[in-house]
Amino acid sequence: QCKEWRKILPNLRVSVNFSAIQFEDPDLAKKVVEKINEVGLNGEELTIEITESMELHNSEQSKDIIKELKSYNIKIALDDFGTGYSSLNHIKEIPLDMIKIEQTFVTELEQDDYAKAFIKMISELAVALGLQVCVEGIEQKEQLEIVRHMGIEYIQGFYFDRAISLEEFETKYIFNSGGIK
Repeated sequence: QCKEWRKILPNLRVSVNFSAIQFEDPDLAKKVVEKINEVGLNGEELTIEITESMELHNSEQSKDIIKELKSYNIKIALDDFGTGYSSLNHIKEIPLDMIKIEQTFVTELEQDDYAKAFIKMISELAVALGLQVCVEGIEQKEQLEIVRHMGIEYIQGFYFDRAISLEEFETKYIFNSGGIK
């Protein structure tokens, strides 16, 4: 589907969540590359999201799979950063492209100085390491303004839209509006 959408929106990327179970397959990278070749995508058009709770830092096989995926220009995002297994070692040990800050830090962002400081600290660390940052769970304009003021470019949440069907997505964002805004 992404291949078709890219005809209209050439810079469109697709992100796919992967589970810890999938990383138990030593042939995962090979299978992913075969699939993107089969459908006619390039590696740079795909981001694979992994959660930090996968504890990838304990698995050499997982690290090897990620390195192989990255050799095909596939991007790796660490999803839900800040949950129970938080460790700055994840950022150091896994060759990441993006850190996605968990939505629980956004819930009461307007009043929560800890959440603001956490998001700002992780954002600054990521920038210093050459990584992108995405804040998840933005639902209100005030939250959006706070994270934009912090200089965060990638923002995700219901403020922009709820989960919608493929048909609704195409109608709203691909065909009728001339692209995603």
